[in-house]
Amino acid sequence: MSNNNDIINYLLWFAGIASSGGIAAYVYKRQKKDAKPFEEQVIETLDNNLEQSFRNGVRDINIIYTLNEIKEKLESISDQNILEERLISIEKELKNINNKNLPINEVFEYKSLGDRWSELQINKHNFSVLDNNGRISTNKIQSAHSSLFPSNFAWAGKLRKEHVFIIENFGTCLQVIDAVSAETKLDTIPPEDIPENLEKLCQYWNENIEAYTQANNTIKLNSVAQFHHEFELLHPFLDGNGRLGRIIINEQLSYLFNQRIIFEPNREEYYAALRLMNMNEKSRLLNIIQEQLVESGINF
Repeated sequence: MSNNNDIINYLLWFAGIASSGGIAAYVYKRQKKDAKPFEEQVIETLDNNLEQSFRNGVRDINIIYTLNEIKEKLESISDQNILEERLISIEKELKNINNKNLPINEVFEYKSLGDRWSELQINKHNFSVLDNNGRISTNKIQSAHSSLFPSNFAWAGKLRKEHVFIIENFGTCLQVIDAVSAETKLDTIPPEDIPENLEKLCQYWNENIEAYTQANNTIKLNSVAQFHHEFELLHPFLDGNGRLGRIIINEQLSYLFNQRIIFEPNREEYYAALRLMNMNEKSRLLNIIQEQLVESGINF
């Protein structure tokens, strides 16, 4: 699968997962100063759809339904070869379309197929982001990200070249008055600054890894939580940052605590903790990680 720019452009906007507290929407937006006329049309169309979906109060339930329907169908497939065959077929279909409007359902299926393949890959692939001395590098991070997706997948192993902001829409504790919603908007680091900042993050970890190994459990916990939050905030890839971040945190915890640790938090609690971390409130994320460690027999 090569020359995937059209597919990436249409995935610059992706509506997230409906949850009991609301809907998380991940908005991928290319900087218009670098955009070609075709890309500008794509951005405008998808941005307008997203804006309207928020304003009409239902957040475009048809899109959420379509995504969930595709995901449910793919959950029964456990053969990665079948997923790859369908991916190749969809990519050919999309590339043969000459007009400016790619069919949204096929684009979402392409992404969902990659996600399902990635889920299966996590369960079978032995990822190795840290070296034997607990050090991490940008090359190892990109290599691990590439291994998360099928060969030549649109954004596998490629640092983000698009400007990204994340809008999270969540509910409020209302019982009587008409429904209102709360929203946070997070503007991530520009793509041109990603390589330098990712290198800085890795370097800081590497410079302190020896001290971390000799520190008490609370310092170890804090160091891993801080790295994880800053990696997710950096958002170095167009997609798959959460999955890769959890692979990295598994390795970091396993290395520092000298036993195999699997970080599997409740999804909604985890995202709420990250949101609070963005507001400089660390305790919730620390508690979630600590609970996982205690379950593994580690005392604090």
